[in-house]
Amino acid sequence: MNKMQSTQGGTCDNPGKKQAGTIIVKFENEPEVSTKDSEYELVLEVIGNKTSNNNVGVDIVMVLEVSYCMGGDKLKVMKRAVQFVIKQLSPSDRLSIITFSTNVEKKWDFQYMTVQARNEADKLVHDLRAYGCANISDGLRNALNVLENRKDASGRYGVVMLMSNGVHNVGGDATQISIDRFPVFTFGFGTNTQVLEVIARKSKEGKFYMVNPGNLTDVMSKCLDWLFRASIQDATLVINPTIGTVTKDEKIMTEIKKVYAGKYQVSTDNKSVEFGNLKGNERHLVLVHLFLPKVPKEVHIDSLQIFCKYRNEKNVETRTNPVIFRVKRRNSPKETHTHAKLVEMAKHELVHTKQQVVVVKHGPYGSRCPENYSMTLEDNESIKEVILSYGFIMDGIGFIIEKPGMNPIKKVFGGTGGDNSKIELKCGEVITQISGTSGEYSYCSNERLISSLKIHTNYRPEGYGPYGIKRCTRNVLEFASPKNLDGRIIGFCGNARRYLFSLGIYVKKDC
Repeated sequence: MNKMQSTQGGTCDNPGKKQAGTIIVKFENEPEVSTKDSEYELVLEVIGNKTSNNNVGVDIVMVLEVSYCMGGDKLKVMKRAVQFVIKQLSPSDRLSIITFSTNVEKKWDFQYMTVQARNEADKLVHDLRAYGCANISDGLRNALNVLENRKDASGRYGVVMLMSNGVHNVGGDATQISIDRFPVFTFGFGTNTQVLEVIARKSKEGKFYMVNPGNLTDVMSKCLDWLFRASIQDATLVINPTIGTVTKDEKIMTEIKKVYAGKYQVSTDNKSVEFGNLKGNERHLVLVHLFLPKVPKEVHIDSLQIFCKYRNEKNVETRTNPVIFRVKRRNSPKETHTHAKLVEMAKHELVHTKQQVVVVKHGPYGSRCPENYSMTLEDNESIKEVILSYGFIMDGIGFIIEKPGMNPIKKVFGGTGGDNSKIELKCGEVITQISGTSGEYSYCSNERLISSLKIHTNYRPEGYGPYGIKRCTRNVLEFASPKNLDGRIIGFCGNARRYLFSLGIYVKKDC
């Protein structure tokens, strides 16, 4: 792009101090447009910006069991899990793939995950077949060797993702391997999980996950969130028309006719786009269709003010420094083939991304403690009741989940003390938003937790509640998940112990 304008960072008391998460918005500024009534398509590039503490990609070695024990449905689920991870990687991340059955095979040496590389890796995983026994030991040893001997490793975070049925019947005891240098994340696809749990526990910061078709997206998202440590949360692009001065007595305002953002939620007034959480170097395109009223003479006009707002790693709402999109109004504007090609490429990419299914997480709101609970609805499941336990603050939350032909399932997160209430959802009624407050609770060592909560639905947009009276709390902060979601809430996540410390939502976008 010529004459590229960009905005990044956020306002802070010390402008010279880098923040843990920032957003860059790039666009071509000061294009030439006719003085007549005109339309213009502005391409915005929104990028999650890594800082000095997180400025390089991640090196992931995937170790995949392809023995007969992983045949059938287990292999299908594992393939979906691997393909999900591949789609989330950015061009700064590197991936290596090792498969093991009786023998070990390096299927994919370290490569930067460009679009072409992601497509090739996806096809490789699709074509995997099951055969032989399970040699977990040699698979793990090979993965650790790949990490030890990788090139250009300075400053890069290396990790092993081991996916297995959990039974090692050849190659020795995998739990005896020295694995304290790198994190090993293990994913179990069977009932024998002890070996995988021990491997994860012995490694540096490793974790074990149990995977099934119902929680696949949830589990892999949780692991990736930890890996990439996204510090840019609830990112929203804001586009505001400005009043441009033509003469001393004449002013005009640019009209935003339509905003195209692929799979992401655009507000009804076409002035904002919600991206959810962004990790470093994650990139999105937005196409803004503008109408520029005619002007009586050639002039430079301020047309739009553009900025982003988000919550940083301290849960504080931050916004980038606003920038102005300016237009040169000309009687005979120069046509640029570069801009036309850029618009065409943006349209192609946006159509492609809109066809993808995506689950976006908002929150969790409240405590910054690591998440320890998560639930997502399977296909044909629905929430029949919401159970709330509360008093001075929120003790816990629960759900009665229904599925045709099955007995209802009850899931509760947090404590059950205090008062208890139920929200019985009517036929066709669904949860559309959560809102409330969080505060530091004096009876819990001043830890931040959810001090009050409202549950909003399509039948009751003002919300049920509030539950919890915020007593004995200080430094109270309000929160609310986004309204007008382009999709439906399919799950909840957060931290819950004796009390409800945090709460967030999963939204499945309608793509």
